Amino acid sequence: EIQKYLDKFIIIRTAWLYSPFGHNFLKTVMRIQKEKGEMSVVDDQTGSPTNALLLAETVIGLINKLNDHTYGIYNLSSQGQTTWFGFAKLISEALNDKYKVNPVTSSEYKTAATRPTYSVLSNEKLTNAFGVVMIDWREGLKKCLEEMF
Repeated sequence: EIQKYLDKFIIIRTAWLYSPFGHNFLKTVMRIQKEKGEMSVVDDQTGSPTNALLLAETVIGLINKLNDHTYGIYNLSSQGQTTWFGFAKLISEALNDKYKVNPVTSSEYKTAATRPTYSVLSNEKLTNAFGVVMIDWREGLKKCLEEMF
């Protein structure tokens, strides 16, 4: 809709957002592990977990760099990739090794919404236009957990 009415715009596409606030995968893993000590997580869906606070800082930085040649649609997510299981396992290891994370397939873990098996976004257009290189998802998780604890 924005593209219909404006010539100058920036649309940011992202995926797998998490933060210390609200409801998201990181907070869900922390809650389930505290309550149950064990969980099953899908290991056949791949993406790039992205720290929402780092995403916000990056978007604010982009605003000052906008010009007539940089308007458009961009992907913005952390570098690297993992599965939901890999993400949950690293969260568990960072918090406490006693928690158990079990890998399962999407067919074993039914949800109301169908999820893509591969949702990694390329930041190449963003890097070329703005010189922005996002950090690896593992470093983003480390920074988020440091802020929380």
